[in-house]
Amino acid sequence: MNFLLGCAVWAYKGWIGEFYPPKSPAGELLHLYSQRLRTVEGNTTFYAIPSSETIAQWKSQMSPGFQFCPKLPRSLTHNGVLKPN
Repeated sequence: MNFLLGCAVWAYKGWIGEFYPPKSPAGELLHLYSQRLRTVEGNTTFYAIPSSETIAQWKSQMSPGFQFCPKLPRSLTHNGVLKPN
């Protein structure tokens, strides 16, 4: 069994200067994150389904082999759409 280590976010500004190099621009944080860890949970997908352009931009910033674990949108998880069997 393989496990991937990751965090719930990649754009936490408090990591700049420690986890990320000082003065790292926000637009480079996913790329920098993907060089250190192999996966990330995508919290943004919980609040809104991203455009295909946004997904393509994220993909272009990820290192080879990096895996993105998106949250299901809250419209599915909190509005009664998903029901137990």
